Amino acid sequence: GGNHAHESLQAGIAKKVADYVVFSQNECFNVLDTPWSPSKGIGMQSYGKQFWIIYNKCWGQKFGIYGGSTLGSSDIDYYMIGNLIVGCDSESEPYPADAYYPSGLFLSGSTRAYIVNNTIVNNTSGMLFYQPFAKLRVMENNIISGVTHSNGVHMDIGANYQTNIISNNNLLGQSNEVERIKFNSIV
Repeated sequence: GGNHAHESLQAGIAKKVADYVVFSQNECFNVLDTPWSPSKGIGMQSYGKQFWIIYNKCWGQKFGIYGGSTLGSSDIDYYMIGNLIVGCDSESEPYPADAYYPSGLFLSGSTRAYIVNNTIVNNTSGMLFYQPFAKLRVMENNIISGVTHSNGVHMDIGANYQTNIISNNNLLGQSNEVERIKFNSIV
């Protein structure tokens, strides 16, 4: 932990296949897009048990924390705790109908995710989930504010895939506008 990753291609730091990994107290910023993958501060892909992302700071790329494709039947736990994600923005791109859009936090995979005590501000969208194999999503005590895209949302829970969702004490805020939660394609 404690690394500064910036102006790199594709990801500041990332995990592919590994068990019991911790990314802690890193600063990932101004990561550059590639033709094969969007820019992200912290990335995770494939599989592995227990991935902890705690007390990191991400800013200045399309995604703050990005969980890409995983192997559907894998038993994966993500713990995202106390992260600060600011200014992950892509206003110039069209906003698609599905959840694959730049945001502070994006997950497409894992069976269980615990997203607790994060601050996600001034991003294209807040938290987006597309997880056909999800078993549990715990979202508690997060602050999500300042969605920057006109069609952006604070939370996009995705389509009919979520099995158990626990959402407590999340603070959503938007200056002079209503907060937006998208669930099952309905805002």
